[in-house]
Amino acid sequence: MALTPPSASPSVTVSITRTVDPARFTEASEWVQYGINLAHKYAGFLGSGWVRGSEDSATWNMLYRFSDPESLEAWENSDERTE
Repeated sequence: MALTPPSASPSVTVSITRTVDPARFTEASEWVQYGINLAHKYAGFLGSGWVRGSEDSATWNMLYRFSDPESLEAWENSDERTE
């Protein structure tokens, strides 16, 4: 039985790495959640997530995804994101 490959998706995934001062963990967490909540309002938003290497890691990695480059551009150039 031959498998048909999925069609190419125009979706776009962005990867960001940030270093967070451990003393500002709560503030950074709130900022991240606020940004995710804003992105959810935009057409084409497919999801996001933050990952740390360990519980005491100051390095945070984020991925977020939009359905196409135009949707990503609308989010990245939005007044809400700029704020």
